[in-house]
Amino acid sequence: MCKSKCSCKHVTQHHCDNLPTNSHQTTHVKAKESLSVMYTNNGKVSVSTPRPDTSISPPEAPPKFEEPHVDVSCSGHTRAGQELCYLCMQRAQRNVPVYLREQQQAEEKAQEKLLLLKEQQRDKQCMEEEQVKLNEQREHAKQVATFNLQMSEKKEKTNCPLYPTSFIFPARPLTPAKRVQQHRYMNDLQSQIESRRQHEARDQQNRLLMERLNQVQLVQEIALQKAQQLQRKHEKTKHYKRALDTQVGEKTYTDRPERQADNSGFSRYETAARNTESRERAQKLFQVNFSAATQRKKEELHNHWAQLEKEREMLQHNKTQLILDRINHFEKRRDISKSLENEWSYSVKLKHQREEEERRFLRSAGQLLVDKLSQYRRCCQCKRRTTNFGETNIWKDSHYLSGSQFMI
Repeated sequence: MCKSKCSCKHVTQHHCDNLPTNSHQTTHVKAKESLSVMYTNNGKVSVSTPRPDTSISPPEAPPKFEEPHVDVSCSGHTRAGQELCYLCMQRAQRNVPVYLREQQQAEEKAQEKLLLLKEQQRDKQCMEEEQVKLNEQREHAKQVATFNLQMSEKKEKTNCPLYPTSFIFPARPLTPAKRVQQHRYMNDLQSQIESRRQHEARDQQNRLLMERLNQVQLVQEIALQKAQQLQRKHEKTKHYKRALDTQVGEKTYTDRPERQADNSGFSRYETAARNTESRERAQKLFQVNFSAATQRKKEELHNHWAQLEKEREMLQHNKTQLILDRINHFEKRRDISKSLENEWSYSVKLKHQREEEERRFLRSAGQLLVDKLSQYRRCCQCKRRTTNFGETNIWKDSHYLSGSQFMI
């Protein structure tokens, strides 16, 4: 019998993981009625089950059972993760496995064959019924077609008497040659082409004439507008000249007269009246000039304020554009810095991953994970070490005091 460190087992342990020791004896007794288990020299188990017949009914004869022959020889090879500890190995050797898989497969195949046969029979019956229905429909259609044909022939005979379908005219003139009709067609086509060309030429001539008339009318309108503009300009010039002449005449009257000698022929009263008249004329001229100067100043002030308002709007627009440009520049710089930070963090993360992988590789010293796990062997059932002999980590002398949280 192999020890715990030996990995060669003589039976499979798939059905004995959770079975107790006393339940394996009943399994051994029941297995004699179902199938036989043979243990070979290399530690494998061969199960022989009677093959079911090809009939639909499942086999009812119980399989024969032979006493197992356990070979306790150890070859010293490993089982690639299927090792058992000493305790699980003893349990497995005391258990007699019973394999009913082949019998179940045979029963399943028989049931599948029976179901397939029933499906085929049902499909065949459905096809026969459909074929019968199709034949009945075909016969009915033939009868209807025959009846319709007979009725149509009867109607033709009763309503439409037979007339001769061909006639012979001995005095009919000969059919003219195709050349005559072709010449007629050619003449008609040529006449149509000529009429179309004449119509197009007439339309082209009318269009050119209308364009020329429109151009002449446009030239006349332009000349009339120019003449009217010249006339208005001439009238305006005359009006301005008349106004200037009037102003010059009034200005000559308002000038101070030259000093005359005392021996002039005018009296003292006539000189006072003339001075009063000249004073009134000068006052009127002053008022006119003052109003014109005031109006000119108002216009200049209004233009100045309009120019200032326009400049203020331009400055406000330039300020807004400058602020928007600065905002866009700041956002662009922020996006660039953020993208650079993200790339830098991603590069740092990749660098740390590479360094961690290098450290792991150096720590492993070139060994694979399977090679490392080879020195930590575990039982495939209880997941304990292979040197387990059933010991426990609970002290037998420990006891629990009522009301305390500790075990002594």
